[in-house]
Amino acid sequence: MNDIISPGLRQQVALASDAPSTSRSKVTQRKGSLSGAGLSDFELMSTMMQKLRLLERKVCSQSVEIQSKEKKIALLQEKLRVLQKSKELPATSGRVVELEQTCHRLQSQVCEMERFLSDYGMVWVGNSSSGPQEEAEPKEEVQRGPHLRQPDVLEGRDFHMNFDLVVQSVRDLNVLAGEGVSHVQATPGGARLAHRSPIPLSLFSNGILMFDGPFRPYQDPSTQQCMLDLMDGYFPSELQERFPDGVPFQVNDRREEPFKVRHVGAEFPGVGKAVGGATECSLNSNGHTPGKAVHEERTPGKAVHEERTPGKAVHEERTPGKAVHEERTPGKAVHEERTPGKAVHEERTPGKAVHEERTPGKAVHEERTPGKAVHEERTPGKAVHEERTPGKAVHEERTPGKAVHEERTPGKAVHEERTPGKAVHEERTPGKAVHEERTPGKAVHEERTPGKAVHEERTPGKAVHEERTPGKAVHEERTPGKAVRKTHQAAGGKLSMEQFLNKLPKMVIKAGKVIDIRNSLKMGMQSPACTSTVIDTPALHNLRSPGDDIIELKVRAEDGRSCFILRMLLSETVGQLRQYLDAHRGPGTMTYHIISTFPLRRYDDISQTLHACGLMSNANLLLRPHPDP
Repeated sequence: MNDIISPGLRQQVALASDAPSTSRSKVTQRKGSLSGAGLSDFELMSTMMQKLRLLERKVCSQSVEIQSKEKKIALLQEKLRVLQKSKELPATSGRVVELEQTCHRLQSQVCEMERFLSDYGMVWVGNSSSGPQEEAEPKEEVQRGPHLRQPDVLEGRDFHMNFDLVVQSVRDLNVLAGEGVSHVQATPGGARLAHRSPIPLSLFSNGILMFDGPFRPYQDPSTQQCMLDLMDGYFPSELQERFPDGVPFQVNDRREEPFKVRHVGAEFPGVGKAVGGATECSLNSNGHTPGKAVHEERTPGKAVHEERTPGKAVHEERTPGKAVHEERTPGKAVHEERTPGKAVHEERTPGKAVHEERTPGKAVHEERTPGKAVHEERTPGKAVHEERTPGKAVHEERTPGKAVHEERTPGKAVHEERTPGKAVHEERTPGKAVHEERTPGKAVHEERTPGKAVHEERTPGKAVHEERTPGKAVHEERTPGKAVRKTHQAAGGKLSMEQFLNKLPKMVIKAGKVIDIRNSLKMGMQSPACTSTVIDTPALHNLRSPGDDIIELKVRAEDGRSCFILRMLLSETVGQLRQYLDAHRGPGTMTYHIISTFPLRRYDDISQTLHACGLMSNANLLLRPHPDP
């Protein structure tokens, strides 16, 4: 051992063994130096504990390293022993070649087995805790797929039939095989959902009957292997090639009765009748029963199969270009017809009728019940859905670039249409009609009732609102810097302005003053057409709504046809109001006074604030011209 260990390793071990003494001396020196410096006992103790933890970690790491190197040394010694033993034996090149070939053959078999397992979603894991000697011994069987097992497992086993275990295993295997799960089955005209047909398996006291026979007694080795596979939880190995993914079983447990084999030439079990008798013969041979009648007819171009029982009638007909299947029960009728380019399925029950038709470029589905009718049609570029009930009708149509939805009830009709760049919604009731249209840069809303019509249109930089009634028409237009409102009043039952003024007295004496009522009201009344203009002010850009410190003033021009809207602060003065008006009206306009009609007052002091003048929000002011320069 000492010869094999390298000098460097021995030196490391020696250093590791001397490390605690060296560290202890250093700790002693450090302790003396620290104690000379006047450290407390607690600080000295904490320092010593830190050093001890470091040393313990170092010792643990070195011990692990020594153990690993000891394992390497033991492995090298074993290899050296094998090498020395091989040198002592005579060299036989043929034996070496044979061993190499055997090794390559076993490796190829292992690779094939791994590929075989991977096809079924399994991986060979082995036993990680086994040593070199255990790896040479044959390993236990690894759990395989539900329908796979090793062929030599059954050698030397005694057979004993356990009916309960077989029935329980078949139930578990049916779950793995997908019992009751639908799968897609290809048809000449498309595809349909179908269930996997189970294999009939009858268990008798003296043997089994699989499929339609023949009978297999339990003394048969193949029957014993099949039953042992099922009792061990595997699918029978004899069915692996035919059903690689497994198949469900339909078990008929008749363990209490033996199977009676009928020999050819035995007595006919049916009831015989004379030729020409009044009643038909009741056939009971070739698998027929007294409650079942089967008729089959085959010609070179046609095959017909008919089967009748007291509660069911089946008719099947096949020709080279057509296949028909009909099935009738007391509460259901099914008709299926398939040709190379068409598949039709019809199903009728007392409360429901279904019709399906499929061609390479079209699929139609219709369903009718006493209170509902549904029609669906699909083509590569179009899908239509219609649904009708006694109080509702729905129509939907979709194409790659268009979607239409229509819905009608006795009191309402809705139409929606959507394209990549446009969306239209229309809704009609007996007293109302609504139309909405939206595009990326425009939105239109129209609403009509018997006494009113509204039209709204919005674009990124403009908003228009129009409203019409039998006696009035309003047009509003808003842009970022301007708002215009026009009102047209029809001359009808209402009095005109002149008629209204003529009904008033010309002058009124109040507090010793003569007031011209007609002229004052005429200037204050709105003309038939008035244009409103929003004047840009600093308060206009304030996002706050008019409140305690911001008011909105409406100033009417001298001609009465123009109106200026200004948003101002209460702290601003009358002079600033004049500056805003002059800047908007431009040079060359006549001088004016700013007056209010109620109370009648003139605002000439340009230094007076709006708050001091007593002006409130939505106050109406007039501009009255005067000849003064």
